[in-house]
Amino acid sequence: MNLTRRATAAALGCLVLVTSAACSDDSPDSSSAGSTAGADPSAGAADFCDVAVESREATSSAGDQTTEEAATSWTTAGAAMESVVAPDEIAEQWETVTSTVVEVGEIFSSGTDAEKAGETQRLVLAEDFQAARSAVDDYVAQSCGS
Repeated sequence: MNLTRRATAAALGCLVLVTSAACSDDSPDSSSAGSTAGADPSAGAADFCDVAVESREATSSAGDQTTEEAATSWTTAGAAMESVVAPDEIAEQWETVTSTVVEVGEIFSSGTDAEKAGETQRLVLAEDFQAARSAVDDYVAQSCGS
């Protein structure tokens, strides 16, 4: 593995280490609040929970991903996250997490591997992202069935 791939792998590995999984159950509790743009509002809570869990998994799996695979994972997760509206009590934190995931996806899609590693590491280790991600994880664990 060349140096730039190692740097990217290290950044991804660091991301996995500093962010813990919020919940492993994909069966959301439909009593949570939330809505999806253009969708049936009664399905909003389930959509939010599904997207939150799936996006978490997509952005936490570093494994043996190439830079291109990481770019796909993060950009797909970011697009899905932007497609749902979080419940009011977690909306601000959801926006912080979503904007960071989108930005990381954009970084993985351009620049050199060394730039990608440094920038993604800076973003995912940022205190505001960590706090927001933790708050979203806690909300999902408590409200989406875990």
